[in-house]
Amino acid sequence: TAAAITSVDNSLTGTGGGTPPICSGVCTTTTPVAAPAVTYSKSVVLPAGKTEVSVGDVLTYTLTTVVSDAQTTAPVVLSDTLGTGLAFTAVTAPGVYSAVTTSNPLSFTLPANTVPGTYEVSYTATVTAAATGSVTNAVLGSGTDNPSCGASCTTTTPVAAPAVTYSKSV
Repeated sequence: TAAAITSVDNSLTGTGGGTPPICSGVCTTTTPVAAPAVTYSKSVVLPAGKTEVSVGDVLTYTLTTVVSDAQTTAPVVLSDTLGTGLAFTAVTAPGVYSAVTTSNPLSFTLPANTVPGTYEVSYTATVTAAATGSVTNAVLGSGTDNPSCGASCTTTTPVAAPAVTYSKSV
């Protein structure tokens, strides 16, 4: 399997009529194959012009996976947990990921044999009435290639305090 490949061998063999040629010197080489390095992170975009959110606002989350050195040897799974006060809305840009969004945590899978590069998946979540103080969201990667958190893997978004006004007329 691809996971078992740690080196590539290359040999030189002479052929020809009569006595086959004999190799003198180095006739076989072994080249090590680098293991993939996989990192992931997450970011959030608030509605335009906002620094805090209110019930009904829609947040856009993006998960980014960076594969370097070699292609992945197995799927990379990103488990993304929506905190209290967030409800999944839709995958807006799946990229090469497959998604399972029927339960929390959400699951986004980058397939085995993904070549080095940067891969993103984006989705939206709506702020619900259960949101107070702030809403958080965290991603955790798993897989044979030992993915690790690169930059930020948790987001915390402030929730606006409810504004209640009273008036009395006579």
